[in-house]
Parts: sequence; structure tokens; C-alpha cells
Amino acid sequence: MKNYVFVLFFPLFSLLAHPAWGHGPHEHGVARLNVALEGQRLSIELDSPLANLLSFEHAPRTDPQRNEVRAMAARLRRAETLFVPSGAAACHLASAALESENLPGNLLDSAASSSARPDDAQAGDEKTNAAEHADLEGAFVFQCDKPEALARIDVRLFGAFPALREIEVQFVVHGRQGAIALTPKSSVLEW
Repeated sequence: MKNYVFVLFFPLFSLLAHPAWGHGPHEHGVARLNVALEGQRLSIELDSPLANLLSFEHAPRTDPQRNEVRAMAARLRRAETLFVPSGAAACHLASAALESENLPGNLLDSAASSSARPDDAQAGDEKTNAAEHADLEGAFVFQCDKPEALARIDVRLFGAFPALREIEVQFVVHGRQGAIALTPKSSVLEW
């Protein structure tokens, strides 16, 4: 079964390596999640238009826009507050990676400081040819001490990012696979 899950989700979890793969249509208000549990590793991938996460989709051009990107990245890097697995599973965030063709990596990097760095001042100008409608990809990995107890994930993205209206989820957990649409009124993924 492990080989089957690996083969099934290999294309889904190669999203950051090949950003063009796995993209559905760019639709404001809608994001996509891919969730897989393999052994003790819970992997969650987020694909969302930037308009769901920021007040703009272009490369940041001003200091307030760069600060908004930093704040959004910091919120997403605290993924344990946005994706809350069943407490009994004892899952802990192991890593978080963010990528966008319109956002400079130094603004998404966890090591980036909240104060402007010299290379941040020109960050928006360097990406003037980037698409006006862009996405953000996030990859979050949790380690679960008791994966057999994982029965649900409370997805709290709607509260953090009010522009989200729907999250389309595909999952493979405990040998079961499925798809569901989450909304602000129904934001718990259960299997």
C-alpha cells in the first residue's frame, strides 16, 4: 500500500519542484489542498491565488506591500495554527516552504527580518515582468507520534484569510482517498 500511495501522490507533492504541475484554474476565493498521511508523516500542500492571501497579486512595489507579504508568510509558517490535526495524533509541524512566481524569496523566507533589508527595497522592481495573476504554493509537513489517531484536521485558513470562500481538498489518509470542498461554515476535514 505504501508504494501505491507514493505513486499516487508523487505528482501532487512535486508541486514546488515544478510549479506548473498541479495547478487548476486560477479562481479568486478558491484554494486547493492536497493532504496525505504516510507513516508518521502528514503532508499538506496549499495552492492559492495571491488575491486570497494578500490585497494584491503583483510583485510588491511599496514598503507596505512588502510588509504585507512578510506578515502573510509569517502567518503561513505558523501552519500548526492553520492546520490543526486531531490532538490524539500528537502531530507537530516539521517544516514549511512557500513559493510564488511574483513574490521575492527573501520576503517569504523564515529568516527574513521584519525590518527592510537592502535587497528588499528593489524586490518588487526585479519582478516587474511577473504575471499579474499569480499563485502561492505552500508545502507543510507534520510529524505525528500517533498517526493511527489522526481522524480530522481543523482547517483554519478562512479565519486567517477572509478572501477565501472555498478550499477544494484531495486526501489520502489511512488507505482511504477522497475529495471534499471546505467552506467557512464547514472547515473540518474528516475521514
